[in-house]
Amino acid sequence: MTARIDTGALLLGRLALAACVAPSGIAHAMNISGFAAQLAKQGLPFAPGLATAGVLIEVFGPLAFVLGLARRLSATLLVLVEVCSALALHWFWSMGGAARQLEQVLFLTNLGLAAWSQFYFVSGPGAWSLGRLWRGGSAPSSPKEAQPKLKSAKPRAPKAALAPKGAAA
Repeated sequence: MTARIDTGALLLGRLALAACVAPSGIAHAMNISGFAAQLAKQGLPFAPGLATAGVLIEVFGPLAFVLGLARRLSATLLVLVEVCSALALHWFWSMGGAARQLEQVLFLTNLGLAAWSQFYFVSGPGAWSLGRLWRGGSAPSSPKEAQPKLKSAKPRAPKAALAPKGAAA
């Protein structure tokens, strides 16, 4: 029973993470030149290339989360994108008033998504994932199935009985 609950919770977590990241990725994809201009305005080098890479990660990363594919790659790339965009785009410490509050919320949101991605990296997608189906595995339906089966213990003959006659023990 708990295996199903855990698997369901992992699926809901994957869907929620994808739902948090995908809208940003889609919005950036719809205006990639504006996103590149925003990165260039912040002084980042290679802004068009960074914008393209960021959009690809923010669009295909959530797709990989939903399907449960390439968890380590997708989680690592999303952590990289979220931390870099938090540090590069949301300089709340240099602002004041309402702008500071908004940028601080966006900064902490990016860090929260990065932390959530790290949890996904560690926990994995669970049994209800396409990656698990490709590997041919499935989650055990009961805790008894999850335990490894021990080999039957056979009595062993004493070492003296195995030694050839005439050999000193």
